[in-house]
Order: sequence, then C-alpha cells, then structure tokens
Amino acid sequence: MTLKETLCQALEQLGANSSDYEFDDHSTIVMSFDDVGDIYLDPRDGEQVWLWGSIEEIGEQARSMLAEPLLGEVIRPVAHWDAGAMVLREDGRVGGMLQAEYAQDPSRLAEALQDFHQCLARLQAIR
Repeated sequence: MTLKETLCQALEQLGANSSDYEFDDHSTIVMSFDDVGDIYLDPRDGEQVWLWGSIEEIGEQARSMLAEPLLGEVIRPVAHWDAGAMVLREDGRVGGMLQAEYAQDPSRLAEALQDFHQCLARLQAIR
C-alpha cells in the first residue's frame, strides 16, 4: 500500500472525506487545521516518513519559563515515534520520524495523526 493510499484510509477512519484532498506519494503532504496550523507528512527515501508541525519560535527569555512544560510534552513516550519521543527544535519545528508500521497501516497512521494533533494543541497552549 502506498503512503497516499494509507493516508486516504487513515483520513476516512478519522471522519474526513479523503476525496476532498489531492496529494501524491513523493511530495510533502500538508494538512491544514484551524486550531493547530499545518501538519506535514514528509516521505523520505525508502519507507521513512517524517511527521511534523510548528509552534511559535521560543524566545531566549521565555525558554527558562516554558522549559519544564515543554520538556514534559516532548519526552512523553509515544509508540509512533521512531525515537520513542519527538524532537523540538529552537525554530519551533516539532515532530519526528514515524515508526515504519505507523506509516504503512491506516489505523496506526490515524492514531499517530490524532495524537500528534492533540500534542500540537497542548504545546501551543503552553504559551
């Protein structure tokens, strides 16, 4: 099953009509949400897929105040991340490489998308 087919089935499981969207298996797929902004599925060589989004860039002074709640969310163990937890970059990019089985199974991809959407909402609320 291709990433496009997997994503279409995952979106259907989440209650979206996948025929409303156009994407392919080789380009970055952008899903836009009113509440959390854009979530990206970025296919890499082979079977690897990056799942990522953004939060506002964290200024120097805010880092110390926000470090504890941000770190709590970032180190939260999640099965769908290849590294076991996600990455938070200084520029506000957040996400990580999906475990291969989450990029290939529609139910698992739906689970990962839903969890990541909720995670982005929590991270954005920390501000």
